[in-house]
Amino acid sequence: MSKTGARLAALELPEGCELAFGYGHGWEPLGPELTVTRAEGPEVLEVDGIPVIDFYSQFLGRNAADKFFELMVQRYGFSIAAPCAKRSLVKLPVSCDLKKGSIRYFPAEDMQGKKVRLIQANRVSLIEGARGAARECAAAVPGRKPDLVFMVSCCSRSHILHSRENDEVDAVR
Repeated sequence: MSKTGARLAALELPEGCELAFGYGHGWEPLGPELTVTRAEGPEVLEVDGIPVIDFYSQFLGRNAADKFFELMVQRYGFSIAAPCAKRSLVKLPVSCDLKKGSIRYFPAEDMQGKKVRLIQANRVSLIEGARGAARECAAAVPGRKPDLVFMVSCCSRSHILHSRENDEVDAVR
């Protein structure tokens, strides 16, 4: 396994089968690029010298203490520019330690010194992300209808889509 937590599965395809891949997350960037100035592995304590809890509080409201993590985890994360520069890797908060003043992100990797951007999701953008991934996949095998589609949607998406989870599947269709 690499340090970024990426996994690879080797598939032996039957003769005549093609494999295509599409990727789209639908989280949209907000504001400028930031630097993680203090982290302990995947646990971030500061961005641009600002305690990470204070950083998020400016978006969630200072009175959000009781529901801080619930509000954040459903809508906000960080993105890291991927090596190909046309893509970004999504880092979503998975736990929050208000006493320590830290937020842990997944997929886990050392966040110290990383250049990140705040990202926000909404129902429309998530569905468009799925639609974009399907288009990318279809473009890889033009004129052919797939026999099988394997779609991965993380649990954070279901928190945002709620009763509209099937809209994401419909968009891929």
